[in-house]
Amino acid sequence: MISIIEKNKQYLSLYLLFFLTLFMYQIVYYQTDALFFFSHHRSAFGDGLFLGITRLGEEFGFIVVALWFLYKKNRKAVLKIGVTGLVVLVVSQIMKWIFSHPRPITYMEQVGVIDKIQLVEGYILRGMNSFPSGHTTAGFALYSILAIHYSFKKNWQILFLVMAILVGISRVYLVAHFPEDVLIGSALGVSIALMVEYYFSTILFKKVPFETNENTVLAVNDLIKISDDGKENIA
Repeated sequence: MISIIEKNKQYLSLYLLFFLTLFMYQIVYYQTDALFFFSHHRSAFGDGLFLGITRLGEEFGFIVVALWFLYKKNRKAVLKIGVTGLVVLVVSQIMKWIFSHPRPITYMEQVGVIDKIQLVEGYILRGMNSFPSGHTTAGFALYSILAIHYSFKKNWQILFLVMAILVGISRVYLVAHFPEDVLIGSALGVSIALMVEYYFSTILFKKVPFETNENTVLAVNDLIKISDDGKENIA
């Protein structure tokens, strides 16, 4: 795990900065402030943009990435993407079942401020539980796996992190989640990506080191001798 973290310290450092920033926001502002902010700054462009971006944290995002690796004939990466998606689904559903926090819309109806929120036309919520954000968990898991896969491309890692963050923002913009749902969802997603990468690199496809000893050297020398004798006989 340490080697994985070391290779991706830029990505993880930038994520930690995002996490701490959002965590501080949680302390300073109310959970509904971001929802009201986006509600008062809606536009047709913003609605269309975030309706599209939020799909990057759905099955659509995983399918596109899996197809890309199929095209590249990288079956290990395809399997890794599939396992990541499955783990995200199980973990997020268990967490939602445990906490059973209401969606922002339900909460605002309960406190009598729903009439102050402008919803995004055409967007339909799936499920009633809010914590944590499943889309954010999926987005950060998927794009963290990609960032780890392309750890040698630092600019790509930044792009993948931005994509994951935008998925999280889209959930608040669409009044689907509170910022706290995005905060914990992002942490879950990155953790899942690291665990899946660790599993694949050290357990499932573990490389067995080639150890040499005296018997091995003698056996190799015998094979070389037999090969040389065979060549001489043919000659």
